[in-house]
Amino acid sequence: MEIRKIEYGTRELEQCIRLWRENSTALGFFPRGAFEEHARQGRILGALTSGGRVAGYLLYRVTQRGSILPRVVVVHLCVHGEFSGKGLARSLVDYLVEAGSGMYLRIELKCRRDFDANQIWPNLGFHRIGESEGRAGKPLVKWSIPLVHLPLFEVGSPADEKELYRLVIDANVFFRLEEPVPDGPDQSVRMSIEAKALAADWLPDSLGIYITDELHNEIERNDDQEQRVAMHCATRRYKKLTTDIQEMRSIEAALLHYFSDNPSESTRSDIRQLAHAIAGESHFFVTQDTALLKKTDEVQEAFTISIVAPGEFVALLDESLRDVDFQPSRLAGVRELQISRASVNEISGLYSSFRCNETGEKKKAFNQQLRRYLAEPDQYSLRLASSSTKKEHLLLMAVEKATDLLQRIPLLRISKHPLARTVSRHMLLALILQCAREGVSITHFENLCPNPALIEAMNEIGFRVGDGFATRISLDFFGTLDGLVGELENIILATPIVQAALEEIIRMAKEASRSADLLELAELERLLWPMKLKDAPIPTYLVPIRPSWSMHLFDEELASQTLWGAREKIALNVENVYFRSARPGSFIKAPARILWYVTDAFGYSGVKEIRACSRLDEVHIAPASNLFKRFSRLGVYTWEDVLRTAGGDPNQEIMAMRFSYTELLPQPIPLMRFETILMEIEGKSPMLQGPSKIEPMTFEALYNYSTGRNEGNA
Repeated sequence: MEIRKIEYGTRELEQCIRLWRENSTALGFFPRGAFEEHARQGRILGALTSGGRVAGYLLYRVTQRGSILPRVVVVHLCVHGEFSGKGLARSLVDYLVEAGSGMYLRIELKCRRDFDANQIWPNLGFHRIGESEGRAGKPLVKWSIPLVHLPLFEVGSPADEKELYRLVIDANVFFRLEEPVPDGPDQSVRMSIEAKALAADWLPDSLGIYITDELHNEIERNDDQEQRVAMHCATRRYKKLTTDIQEMRSIEAALLHYFSDNPSESTRSDIRQLAHAIAGESHFFVTQDTALLKKTDEVQEAFTISIVAPGEFVALLDESLRDVDFQPSRLAGVRELQISRASVNEISGLYSSFRCNETGEKKKAFNQQLRRYLAEPDQYSLRLASSSTKKEHLLLMAVEKATDLLQRIPLLRISKHPLARTVSRHMLLALILQCAREGVSITHFENLCPNPALIEAMNEIGFRVGDGFATRISLDFFGTLDGLVGELENIILATPIVQAALEEIIRMAKEASRSADLLELAELERLLWPMKLKDAPIPTYLVPIRPSWSMHLFDEELASQTLWGAREKIALNVENVYFRSARPGSFIKAPARILWYVTDAFGYSGVKEIRACSRLDEVHIAPASNLFKRFSRLGVYTWEDVLRTAGGDPNQEIMAMRFSYTELLPQPIPLMRFETILMEIEGKSPMLQGPSKIEPMTFEALYNYSTGRNEGNA
């Protein structure tokens, strides 16, 4: 029996779909498009007989939300009855464990307690880690196989999942969820299966599914009283979205401009449900209405909500959820973001935006806290980030005057505005970089509001989050692993507040030094960013980029603003994507570092320079249409831009490079300087037509130059 990845467009994939269909009662509904997308991503493993028959398959998704390393979530593990008891399930799991060791944090799955499979998971290496209630009200047992045991990867691990993402379903999706799959025609069957995938127990607990009051009006249009009563009763199993009626009507009027003068009653109802979803600050509106889906791009330009079909949402689940947290394209050029010092006159209007609902914070206590910070301007700086166009508050932060190694932040709040999550990640990263550049190694948040979205953001950026606090170590260090250990030991002596965290990191650094494991060293750099290691075998690529793209991806107008008292420009993108052509023999692999070289162009300043350094997280080569759908809101590219990259062919394979943790270099490196360094060290001239790999000594010389270090420093 051979275990291998099932590829898109093959007869083996068709066999997997057929095997799922035969076992859909236990496995749940799963759209065909989701099968195809998982195959494109290489996330279906098949057990094949010598004759090429699929005897079983394992389908999984990969999520990096809330953790430093990605996690694997098993969606389906299915073996044909004819091959039951022959060890195929173990072989599939073992293959995934071996392939994922060192790459993923752990493998997870959820299984209904009343299923016999719960007796099998321990024999496959899983252990029970918890229990929750499934979407159908049945208890679910959570199982896990850890793949990494080093203490480093406990920093930034995901907390218990709470509702972080709000999804509103329209009436047609609701009806298809509640009604049985019809006998035909095929289109009706497909749409029913597509909708029912939203009821799957494997969907994350962080996803809340809501309905609106307008749904009851749709139900009332049914002439069958028995069906009306049954559907009204069914609505009780869903969460109800609460909205302000006046705000909803205002949004409804704005939405009607995108449609014909006389939309059908059904479309009008869908528009009202969408208006409720926007007013209720939902992240997704799931519909199968063709007229509404055609207006997706136009509506999303005006409102921060994603309109998707259920099949598309399930197929690209993790990318969709990450789009809520990382939306650089929706900042519309962060020039719309206004950062200012909060004043006494603004205090009365801040409570409604930044109250800590999780602790039941009272307005009097909130205002007293802010007045204290404003009364001591020499000790505290109270900063407010708002949308300058709509005057909506996004983030509030009080920063205490830093000591030698410690920066305390006694207050951090984000609003419920959909862009607040994106802004929080930008601001946290900016603060970390500023502290490191000023020699302040520890960023320590106190009195932390347990807002799930905020905790999730801090976990992802590598903070160690505890009960009411969060701490991160960041170093402006470029040296050897031994030098890093010495630096961390000195910090422990000077600031015992982070002793436990630092001791774990020191143990990790020593272990990484012995093993020289690429992944461990890359994660160590990320955890202590902007720290860089000289003696780590982390590849570095020089990537040329046009200034028209660099200014949007990492050199935006916001980078030129002074943030939190910083004296230098700071790139604020936490995560982004860059599309380029995929030439034959493309060699770029992650994890790696990227040095961005901005090419020459008329009318731009700062060209023909290496201007920034990023972490390369993923490289994907796939048809242009697939990559754009997957990463559209992680960048500033339009479909026309991506199609141009593909030479006008939507099926042409191109490359998507997902990168993060970008720092603008304090001193850009001119082309002439780069040419001199490259010739001295590697004896060659630069190749600037496409990405090129540079040697560790070349990176060392370039980084030393750009950060003003002497050759022998650190």
